Amino acid sequence: MQPSPYFKPDFKPWRVIHQDNDIMVVQTLAKNNTDTDNTLVLNDAMIADDAPYGAFNLGLHVQDDANKVLANRAYLLANLSQQSTNVSINVNINVNDKPTTNGDNVIHRIHWLNQVHGNAIIDGDEQMLSIKAPNADALFSRNKGVALAIMTADCVPICLHFVDLGMIACIHAGWQGLANGIIKKTINTVLQSAKALQSATNNQQPSNHSCPNPAGLTIKAFMGACIGGQNYEVGIDLAHKLVSQSLAHHADLSSEHISHANNNVHNNAHNSIVKNHNADNKLFNLITQAHAQPQKTWLNIQALAIWQLEQIGRQAQINIQLYNRQAPCGYADDAYYSHRRATHMGQKHTGRMAMLIVRC
Repeated sequence: MQPSPYFKPDFKPWRVIHQDNDIMVVQTLAKNNTDTDNTLVLNDAMIADDAPYGAFNLGLHVQDDANKVLANRAYLLANLSQQSTNVSINVNINVNDKPTTNGDNVIHRIHWLNQVHGNAIIDGDEQMLSIKAPNADALFSRNKGVALAIMTADCVPICLHFVDLGMIACIHAGWQGLANGIIKKTINTVLQSAKALQSATNNQQPSNHSCPNPAGLTIKAFMGACIGGQNYEVGIDLAHKLVSQSLAHHADLSSEHISHANNNVHNNAHNSIVKNHNADNKLFNLITQAHAQPQKTWLNIQALAIWQLEQIGRQAQINIQLYNRQAPCGYADDAYYSHRRATHMGQKHTGRMAMLIVRC
C-alpha cells in the first residue's frame, strides 16, 4: 500500500491534554493544530475531497475511505510514540508499518472499540486478541505502551488514571451510557479486576463480590470535547429520564432513605418521597437550561458526567481529581467533529475524533 499523500511535516491534528511521568492523554481534532500560535488551521488541499470527514477522521464505520482512516490511525500511533519518546519519525507512514522508535516508552498499539451506546466494558489486556474491534463502550488496561481510544462526535469521552493501582480506563459516555451508569460500572469493574489480580498473585481464590477497599484511592479524570449544553436540544422527558436513572444508579442510602426509630412507616415513606423529589429537581436544574418550547430543554451531558463522578467519589471515599470541568463544545468549534452539527448542516455523515490515554 502506498503511503498516504496528505501527511505534511507540520500536520498535528491533536492536542496533548495531559502528560506526566505515568500517563499521557491526547485529544484528536478534525483539523491541523499548529505549533506556533496554537490556533487551528484548515489545509484545504488536505481535505478538499474528504468533506464532511475533515482532515483526520478515525472512524471506520462512517462510510469514509477505509484506507485513509487506517492511515490516520497509523499516523496517530506513530506520533503518540514520538510524543512519549521524543524520537523523530517518518511522517509518510504506511498503514502496515510499525512505528520505528526507541526507548522504554514506545507505544506499541492503540485499542479501538466498536461503540454501541451500551454499558459493556472490556479488559484490554485479556479480550483484545481479535482483529475486529469488540462491541463495548469502556475499556481498561494495566499495561504500559498500549493506548486506549474512545471515538466521539458529540458524546463525552472520559479517561481515568487509577493512580494507586497503575491502571487506566476510557469511557464513551453518551446519554444512554450515562443513564445506564457506565462510569460507575467501569470504576467498579476496574476495582474488581485489581482485586482478582491481587488474589491470583497471593494464590487465593478471587471473590466475585469483593473489590479493593476504594477509600483513599486516587483517580485522575479527564474529559474531552463534547456537545455543550447550549447546543444539545432534547425532549424534556428524556432529561427527566436521565435524572431519575442517574439518581437510581448513584443512590446514597445514608442520605436518601430516612430511618428514625421514632418515626412511623407512613412518615418514613413521605420523607423519602420528598427527599427524592428534591434531589430530582436539584439534578434536573444542574444539567438543563430552560428552552423556549416547554416540551424541550437544553441538556448538559458533561455536567451530568461530572455529577456522577463526584457522587462516586463522595460515596466510595475515592479522591477523584477532575482535570477539566469545561471541555470544549464540539458543536460550536469546527476544530472538532459533531454529528449533530453535521446533521443540522444537511450532511449525511461526519468523521470521528478520539480521546486516548496511555501508560508511559
